[in-house]
Amino acid sequence: MSVPQIDTPPNNIEVVPLYYPMKYYETKYEEYLRSVQHYNIHPTLVSSLGLPESITQLTNLIFYGPPGSGKYSQMLSAIQRYSPSSLEYDKKMYVQTEKYAYQFRISDIHYEVDMGLLGCNAKQIWHDVVQQIVDAVSVKHDKIGIVVCKNFHTIHSELLEIFYSYIQEYRNRLSSIQLRFVLMTEHLGFIPNNIIDTCRVISVGRPSKAAYMEMLVQQPKLRKYTKSGDTTIEEEFVQKISSCRGRILAQDAVDKTEEVLAALDVRNILNMKELNYFGKLSGVEQLPKEVFNVVCNAIIEQMLEPAKLVHTSFRDAIYDIFIYNLDVVECMWYILEYLVRNGRLKPADTSDILTRMYGFLKYFNNNYRPIYHLESMFHYMIIKIFDYDELPAGV
Repeated sequence: MSVPQIDTPPNNIEVVPLYYPMKYYETKYEEYLRSVQHYNIHPTLVSSLGLPESITQLTNLIFYGPPGSGKYSQMLSAIQRYSPSSLEYDKKMYVQTEKYAYQFRISDIHYEVDMGLLGCNAKQIWHDVVQQIVDAVSVKHDKIGIVVCKNFHTIHSELLEIFYSYIQEYRNRLSSIQLRFVLMTEHLGFIPNNIIDTCRVISVGRPSKAAYMEMLVQQPKLRKYTKSGDTTIEEEFVQKISSCRGRILAQDAVDKTEEVLAALDVRNILNMKELNYFGKLSGVEQLPKEVFNVVCNAIIEQMLEPAKLVHTSFRDAIYDIFIYNLDVVECMWYILEYLVRNGRLKPADTSDILTRMYGFLKYFNNNYRPIYHLESMFHYMIIKIFDYDELPAGV
């Protein structure tokens, strides 16, 4: 059994974090929890779950919902009761291989891994990470821990095939080491039934614009308690990245935020922290363009002008989906939705495309290069848009 390395990176080896560092606003576990305690955008979610008091009775969980809905904060709020320090313990653990040292965040009860950062060698890295977690749990008194799998919808397909075996191994009552898995995902349909059946699915809905606005108004009033006594310090989160010392959100900032939220589709909010930026805008036109929309709109633009279409340029536009690590299914649905809403497809054509998409999803990433299947799918859409399949032979 190896000794887990905590908060001490190995020497002379590159460190690869298996999490996205949070540099602004809430960064530590206790700061996320403090925000929830002060203003909970899902006030009845955790309390309605009826979670057991003992971690040994806890089942595996799936927190399911769109980005920017507050899944992470709700997850921390749910597992806080099992932490002796109430998640004040916030450290980093390292898993060392020949080339890299993989770093992930831990508390005294849980271990976080971003599944999308495991890379193409996901199976081996995941195995090494789990073994390190098992070593850490084995020296604890109760020999039980929680593994939080963030962005589970980005898991590598080969790892997904064997993921259930880990759940099965460390849920077995005969095992001396017990692990509970908490999956955080934006989608459910891809998860095998054997995993779903061992988990409790918790749906985290998209907050309304009014709820987002109320959260922003309340957030600057947050009180931070010092560890030395009962003294409280008024601290606005914005102070971490600006010189603002206001105790309340200025009225002009409130007005600007309301203006931006009114013009914005809340589905485009990928992280609640982005909302703190809205009050600093002079208008909606200052909102940065979403990469997802830019990439998809560029593809649509070329699809609607087949006479000017240059295949190398079209392929480059499609490659941007992979370069920016966009969700392929979301991109295809966005493009198909645009074509349907703008009357570019007949009902029969839409049905044919959806049927073709079923085969695409079946073979995508499992047969030949991904770009081949994606490019083929978009060319098929072009054929349907302009009825090329109905032209007489030889035309």
